[in-house]
Amino acid sequence: MQEFAHWLQLASQPGASLATEKQLQQQMVRLGFDQSDFEALLAVVVELRFWEV
Repeated sequence: MQEFAHWLQLASQPGASLATEKQLQQQMVRLGFDQSDFEALLAVVVELRFWEV
């Protein structure tokens, strides 16, 4: 779970790369989440990036 939190924090930063998003997705799969869960979380992450700028 700690590694997931790490990748979530990195993905939330402005300028995060596609590779970071892929790492976050892989962490979610390892934890048992599916594609729709990842897409929902990614939508929130993108909003966080917007508000960080």
